[in-house]
Amino acid sequence: MRFIIVEDEHYAFKELKRMLQELYPESEVVAHFDSVSSAVNGLPEVKADLLFLDISLPDGFSFDILSKVELSIPIIFTTAYDEFALKAFKYNSIDYLLKPIESEDLKKAITKYQSLQKKYDWNSFKSIAEELKEKRRKKRFLIKIGDKYSYVQVEDIAYFYREDKTTYIKTKDNKSYITDYSLGVIEELVDENFFRISRHVICSLEAVDSVSKYFGSRLKIKLKPAFDESILISRVKVKEFLAWMDE
Repeated sequence: MRFIIVEDEHYAFKELKRMLQELYPESEVVAHFDSVSSAVNGLPEVKADLLFLDISLPDGFSFDILSKVELSIPIIFTTAYDEFALKAFKYNSIDYLLKPIESEDLKKAITKYQSLQKKYDWNSFKSIAEELKEKRRKKRFLIKIGDKYSYVQVEDIAYFYREDKTTYIKTKDNKSYITDYSLGVIEELVDENFFRISRHVICSLEAVDSVSKYFGSRLKIKLKPAFDESILISRVKVKEFLAWMDE
């Protein structure tokens, strides 16, 4: 058998590869991708029998891969969280493994794959993935203040920003909190009221204080509460940004 693994955690990848080769000595891991973008670019070029796909990746969720790439390969999902979404995938005869993956569970999942005669309806599968993405939209974000936990409601958030390798939440009343989510993941968890205006900032519509034309067909954005740096919308994103404001 030929396997593809999409997994961003190096140890998890090495351990899964080791178990596969131990259980199936004649098998081969023919490709490994560690992000949505690398998988989207690389998957169409690789032929394999089975795909192991981590649900949460540094630059988004595996649902994004399925919406961008036409696949004809069965999937076994891997995740550290027993999310509600997995029930829908299992209902569609696609198995999943909870991390840390046990050898016995891995063998059962592959045995299930080998016994399946069903041809996957990928159009139906992708529509389910899109529906599950919508259901994942967050209503609040967990924050830590000292040794206590609290939360911020999404409607109270002005913008998210990245600074010194840390992601922050800025509230409409000008308070800042650290969050463990990356901007790539946050982008998938918030609704259409938010827009990624730069590599370092995702803002809500209510946080846009002013928009003005800038050199090179770009736009200059002022946020409220004020952001420390000037924010410029790149020329290629101007049309999308203006359409977002006009919805």
